[in-house]
Amino acid sequence: MTLEEATEAFGKGFTYTRSFTHPYEWTRVGKLLVMRDAARNSGDYRVEEIVILGIAPEEAVAAIRDYAPKKFAISVLLHPDQPEGQIKDAYKAHGFRLLRREPMMILEPTAQAVPQTNYSLRRVLGQEDADAIARVTGHRAILPEDIHQGDAKLRLYAAFDDCRPVAWVRSVDSGPGIRWVSNMFVQEDHRRKGIARALMTHMLNEDHSFGAKWSVLLASQAGAQLYPHLGYRQIGLLQLFAPKKDRWP
Repeated sequence: MTLEEATEAFGKGFTYTRSFTHPYEWTRVGKLLVMRDAARNSGDYRVEEIVILGIAPEEAVAAIRDYAPKKFAISVLLHPDQPEGQIKDAYKAHGFRLLRREPMMILEPTAQAVPQTNYSLRRVLGQEDADAIARVTGHRAILPEDIHQGDAKLRLYAAFDDCRPVAWVRSVDSGPGIRWVSNMFVQEDHRRKGIARALMTHMLNEDHSFGAKWSVLLASQAGAQLYPHLGYRQIGLLQLFAPKKDRWP
């Protein structure tokens, strides 16, 4: 898998999970890849995310000014051999501030033994479990049409302490044989107990059983320590920038 293919999986997976309340598009605008709200009849437009891949900072900034989005952030995808510091400095010179950096990682799923845990691990196949997770997160993590046996556009997995969800992760269809890993999260008082590793393994086993050839994700600082133990390897790096208000009114 190439970084370009992994970026496409990111765009398709991320926009699907953002489309629960209103369609969120993955599209190309000139040289830019853009994630944005589809046309609205009412309500405010959400922040656009502009994805930069394969073009120099000066060229990207010129394209952004031509596009003239109102509310936006930019995600710059770098190959491992690109000079991270120089590119960061170039965007800072153009009026952007770095919010965070996240490794982009890929894995070819295979069947693995699920580590033992004291928690109940399961795929969400009923509305009761889905509602329990929604009460904790404050929003829906899965649509009703994806709650069924067999493969689905989005599959939601969770770890439960009795009936209370304490961790969850989603696997999203992002193209033939490709799954995007969305929102791996463990509640703070249940961390460092092996839940994330067990839950990810459980999900990846089902990805494999349904024919997935690749799993793609962006890693948080904590995730970057965990995912290599599951077999993930880094294919690129995402730098997330926000425009400074005094430079980008």
